[in-house]
Amino acid sequence: MPESDNTEEFWQHLIQGNDMVTEDDRRWPPGIYGLPKRNGKLKDIEHFDAIFFGVHAKQCNTMDPQLRILLEVTYEAIVDGGINPIDIRGRKWGVFVGQSGSEAMQAYQSNPDTQIGYSMTGCSSCMLSNRLSHYFNFNGPSIAIDTACSSSIVALDQAVRAIKTGVCEGAIVSGSTIDVKPHTSLEFVKLSMLSPEGACKSFDISGNGYCRSEGIVSLLLLKKSQAKRNYATVIHSKSASDGFKQQGITFPNGAAQSLLLQQVYQEARIDPQKEVNYVEAHGTGTKAGDPQEVNAIASVFIGEDRQNKPLLIGSVKSNMGHCEAASGLAGVVKVILSAQHGILPPNLHFNQPNPDIPGLLDGSIKVVTEPTTFPDGYVGINSFGFGGAIAHLLLKPDVYRQDIDRSKYQELSLILCSGRTRESVQSLIHLGHKNTDNPYLINLINSTSATPISNNYHPMRGFALLNSQESIQDIDLTVSDKRPIWWIFSGMGANWNKMGQNMMKFPVFKNTITRAREILMPIGLDLINILFSEDPNVYDNVRDAFIGLVAVQIALIDCLRACGIEYDGLIGHSVGEIACGYADGALTAETALQIAYWRGQSILDAKVDSGAMAVVGLSWEEAKQRCLPDVVAACHNAERAITISGDPNQIDVMITELQSQEIFTRRVNSSGIAFHSPYIAKGASLFKSALKKILKTPKLRSSRWITTSVPKSEINDDYAMYASAKYYHNNFINPVLFYEAMKAIPDNAIVIEISPHHILQAVIKRNLTSNSLVLKTMRKHHSDNRELFLNSLGKLYLQGINIDPSPLLPKISYPVPAGTPSIAPAISWDHSQTWAIPTLDMFYLKSDQNSSSAITFDIDLSADSPDHYILGHVIDNRIIYPFAGYLLLAWKALARLLGTTYTRLPVIFKDVEIHQATLLPSTGIVKFNVDIKVKTGKFEIEHSNNIIVTGEIKEAEENITVSQLSPIDYEEELRLSNEDVYKVLRLRGFDYSLSFRSIHDASLDGTSGQIIWEGNWVTFLDAMLQMSSVNLIGRSLRLPTRIRYISINPTKQTYYLQEDEIDSPNNDEMQEEVTNSHHQLVQYILNPHTNVRVLEEVGPENVLVIL
Repeated sequence: MPESDNTEEFWQHLIQGNDMVTEDDRRWPPGIYGLPKRNGKLKDIEHFDAIFFGVHAKQCNTMDPQLRILLEVTYEAIVDGGINPIDIRGRKWGVFVGQSGSEAMQAYQSNPDTQIGYSMTGCSSCMLSNRLSHYFNFNGPSIAIDTACSSSIVALDQAVRAIKTGVCEGAIVSGSTIDVKPHTSLEFVKLSMLSPEGACKSFDISGNGYCRSEGIVSLLLLKKSQAKRNYATVIHSKSASDGFKQQGITFPNGAAQSLLLQQVYQEARIDPQKEVNYVEAHGTGTKAGDPQEVNAIASVFIGEDRQNKPLLIGSVKSNMGHCEAASGLAGVVKVILSAQHGILPPNLHFNQPNPDIPGLLDGSIKVVTEPTTFPDGYVGINSFGFGGAIAHLLLKPDVYRQDIDRSKYQELSLILCSGRTRESVQSLIHLGHKNTDNPYLINLINSTSATPISNNYHPMRGFALLNSQESIQDIDLTVSDKRPIWWIFSGMGANWNKMGQNMMKFPVFKNTITRAREILMPIGLDLINILFSEDPNVYDNVRDAFIGLVAVQIALIDCLRACGIEYDGLIGHSVGEIACGYADGALTAETALQIAYWRGQSILDAKVDSGAMAVVGLSWEEAKQRCLPDVVAACHNAERAITISGDPNQIDVMITELQSQEIFTRRVNSSGIAFHSPYIAKGASLFKSALKKILKTPKLRSSRWITTSVPKSEINDDYAMYASAKYYHNNFINPVLFYEAMKAIPDNAIVIEISPHHILQAVIKRNLTSNSLVLKTMRKHHSDNRELFLNSLGKLYLQGINIDPSPLLPKISYPVPAGTPSIAPAISWDHSQTWAIPTLDMFYLKSDQNSSSAITFDIDLSADSPDHYILGHVIDNRIIYPFAGYLLLAWKALARLLGTTYTRLPVIFKDVEIHQATLLPSTGIVKFNVDIKVKTGKFEIEHSNNIIVTGEIKEAEENITVSQLSPIDYEEELRLSNEDVYKVLRLRGFDYSLSFRSIHDASLDGTSGQIIWEGNWVTFLDAMLQMSSVNLIGRSLRLPTRIRYISINPTKQTYYLQEDEIDSPNNDEMQEEVTNSHHQLVQYILNPHTNVRVLEEVGPENVLVIL
């Protein structure tokens, strides 16, 4: 929208009552061609993220800016709806775009020498819809609709019908208008449609036309059951034509509009008088349009059933101007934003009701002129085009009423964002931080975070923890290649009392632990009491230690899987292979817990001898050689990290000896059990018996599960291929070959240690290269392990792993409630490149410097033509085309060849000569051909195959220097009035009328005077020539036929008002002093930038004048 980069900025302009219509030269010089100086403009039309949308440079530089912007805002609309564009590719979605053609195409095709063919695919009307369908890979209808100002509502009506009839399952509805060609505005000026002040004074007595504006809007249209966000529900829509009108095709038909309104509300079974309290009207501010429309609205909405309650109306055009094809959707956006904030913004430029609208006078209709509470009920949106296409939309907005208590939503949360740049990701994270109490918004953002990791999509990713004890946030360039994920499950030593207590706030974790508790309750174990015991020695019971460890690992697996995280490889350390079986699908949660239970219970029942374990800094071979008789090398953790197991006393001896040799040692808390050693042999037999009962039909282990309990020599044995009783029996008694298994992990892997405590982090990192990433799931005595877990999810996301954290976050339902902030304003693009935009000079035919070009001018002398004033140039009772008129023709022709306008082009004329006068008829069209050689400036003007004027014209420098005049002393000399001057000239055959009577006054001798400036260079220059005839002796007729020199700079034409300013019909006339001397070469000045000199009189038919 004008002066608005996004809907949030647009809303601020609306609610603050800002006028979004401005006067500046972003499109063309204000006032060019006599256009209104003010219009509405988008802030930026030259930037575009071409790489993201896959548009190459040649195409991009010849693509209509409105299409470039339309691509971006459409993506924003989809994401704002909580839908990932990737997820709807290839679906039967439709695209319906309301538009009115491409002015850019005219610019890009103006010069055949520079055409490359891509303007067709970049600017054709069909491409506004087809390009969207192409990029997003939509397979539904793709239609560009042009019904002028009603285009976008008609497009929405067609989309609604397509969805209702099953033609498509969803739709993008867009409206688009940008104004880059002033000639289009000139057409509307000629039709008297535009407000001279550049304002849509909707419903006001002063409404005198509309103000052109720009707007590009995209909306997402879905069935209500599929929508994650519901800004408003479309109750009904309908479009029609208002048929034949005696006043002409552009005149609005109030009766037809009234009929359409009746049909809409009858078909929708909605009572417009009882159930509709606001109408967003078309409301352009035109003399004919406003009364026809509002009176039609009154005929349907006003009546006894309204019970004297006024109908509120408004028009967004009063705030931003009329964006024509996009104007209907601009009204929809205003209604949506108003509903989301619960406030209707004020209309601008409404001071006194239009007397042709009785409803405004009697109070039955009220224009919203100050912020007003959004009313209950339905909303009507009206739209009509200047060719007669009318449309109406009936909405039920989702209104924000500020009655939601969000304090209960201050829960720990994770936000995942991707974007084109670091700033774009930061913007989304900032939106999350501003709305930490809104899980609906966070869920919407997260639901669109699963984006491709290619550089031409979203190369940047970020995450942040919200409502966390620590400020955790990170943004980084994501990897371009998929990294493998490996899950590693730790064994004994990871338990701690109250482990997982905070994790129970994750619904998935809680459900798994609750289910595990139910599994164990029949055997007399309460898992909750075990896990959350205050007793720090709770896990001295080896059975409880195994059960607690496996239960937590299963819950962590479920949490990862709920978020969409899977593995490429599995490794379990010792008892960790039970969780491997669950992750691999070889074990159910129930069988995994049974194995854990009997693994511990067998040791307790066998009453195995006490043992001990320790980690030593030796190699596997060194450890085996140095172990004492009752000690074995039990776990090969790393190249020089071995766990030894056996007799406690001998373990102590070895520790003392190794420490004396400065070799690393550390005692391991193994609950007094020497695992993976002969000390548990008695328990092994009991465990094997239990396993045979549990695993009667073992399942095949996948190749992704890398064993740590089967030696290489037995890896192909049948038992090693299954999660069998023998496999888990071997796991119980055999050494742990962890180091050997780790060699299977790729160099760039992401390794997640799934454990209540990250006891293997150091060992894992020692076994891997620095290219790997090692993550934790929980940490002993962490204040809130949810933060640690979510932090690891965020780090996974940064590595290009797409995650859905919603199962771990506060549960919500769709659609999200009203007032949920929009995501679209927080989306930003990579706008590091600027692309071509149509400029004013591109709409003119440019000529090669060495060529000549003939340009034809039609002089229309009819009464309603701007050229009609020329009929006032009457000499000797004949209408003669003025000398100054030829100058203007050559001036305009040169400007067109140079790609500019004559009002911006300083020029120098030399040796201009009239060879033949042109007599004009009193009506009809007279044609002149102007042929200019651009390099030399030589020109010829032809009429009826005769050369009538020749001369030379060139572009001049802007810094033309002139002398200043002394002021005229009106008190010391007698003056000829305007009437006196033209009485004298009439006696000499100059019967000037209309605008050619421009000499306001002159001295008796004609050496000084004042000329009226009305913005017309022909009459202004002609008046200069007239001054030379004021003091001629005799009454003979003398006409100028040659001009030696003129220099004019129109860009610095300045005017000043005096206290005795002459009266003018348009109050826009200015006075300039003129001094004229026939006695010597005297320079005199009409204005500071126009030089005039009279050299000599040659004769009655040939006065040589240099200007």
